[in-house]
Order: sequence, then C-alpha cells, then structure tokens
Amino acid sequence: MYLKQADLFRGIKMDFLKKVMEVTLRESHPEGTRLFRSGDPADYFYILINGRIALSMGGDEKQVHIGSQTGESFGWAALVGRAQYTATARCLRRCDLLKINVSAFIQLLDRYRDDGFIFYQNFSAALGKRLMQSYLKRIERDDRR
Repeated sequence: MYLKQADLFRGIKMDFLKKVMEVTLRESHPEGTRLFRSGDPADYFYILINGRIALSMGGDEKQVHIGSQTGESFGWAALVGRAQYTATARCLRRCDLLKINVSAFIQLLDRYRDDGFIFYQNFSAALGKRLMQSYLKRIERDDRR
C-alpha cells in the first residue's frame, strides 16, 4: 500500500487508509503528460509512486519544484481551501501515481477526526519543508548572480 510510504499518512490508522484507498485511483502517465494546469478545478491531489514531476507557475511556467521521491505529494490546492490549482504539473518521466478525490477525502477527514488531525499535522510539516526548499533554491540563485 503506497499511502503508507507517503509522509502525509505517517502515523495514521490502517482502517482510515483503507477508506482513503476507496477514493483513490492508481494511474500511469507517459513523459510529457500534463496532469493539471494552473486554473484547472482542484478536484484531486496526488501521491507519487515513481517517476518525476515538475511543478511550474506563472505566465512563463517557471519551474518551482521537481518531485521524484516515492510518497511525495502535490496538487494540494483544495486541501487548503482553493477551488483551482495554483501550479501546473507535468511528468518529466513516466509517472505512476495515486490520484485522490479531494471532496471524498475531506468527508473522510471529517468522519475520522483523530486521523484527520494527524494528517493535517503531517501536511503542515510537508508544506513547511517545501517552503524551505523553495527559499533555499532562491538563495542559491541569488548567490550565483
């Protein structure tokens, strides 16, 4: 079960994970596939099983993150109250991933409040880690100038 490898689901009970799998699709996409575009409805979030994805933002599609770790998550917009994705996600290599229906997932979080609390603790740690990575990349770019 790949959800157990995802940092977002660390420490969460197996019965909750089984329910999450019921609202999850496993998909494979070839290199070059655009999974979603900035402005698309944010109906899903994703867990990378294997492959490599690029997240980009802005009119010039400036790359802001590369994901390649098993269990890494992306497409979180709806989990933080956004109706639309704020970035574009594209497969840099063939990708296998889990695609989780956000509205069904949020209903599960509401029903399984203890697991929901743990999930959002893990989620905030993942957001903080991604923010720090972004900040460090910016410092490196500025130092090279």
